[in-house]
Amino acid sequence: MEFLLFYLNKINELCKENKIKLIITIYPPPTLLYTKEDKDYYKKISDYFGKWFKYREAVIKDMPYDEITLLEKAIFDFCQKANIPLINLIPEFKSQHNWHEMFFEGDVHFSIKGHKFIADKITDKIYEVLIN
Repeated sequence: MEFLLFYLNKINELCKENKIKLIITIYPPPTLLYTKEDKDYYKKISDYFGKWFKYREAVIKDMPYDEITLLEKAIFDFCQKANIPLINLIPEFKSQHNWHEMFFEGDVHFSIKGHKFIADKITDKIYEVLIN
């Protein structure tokens, strides 16, 4: 976590020195998006993501997870203290039906659908941040 905060501070300093408005965006890894108990859907996404869900299962089994992670909290706190706008796409992803389709099968990288979704959401939010 110290590593992350060190570099976020460095990025923030560089942006200030160069008069660039910093906006930070966070989005969830697919392993944290299973938030409501649904055994059939869990089986579907576990098969879809393969090894990535095996790592998840080693830590939290097949239980739904809807807590803020330490990483998210550190980023939230950093942005609040440094007065940096934060675009949190985690709730946006959680609200999507079949969110797993936003990722490539067997991978944690975004599919075309996922990239489009993120681009649309970020565009809307950046506009809000820049006019305020």
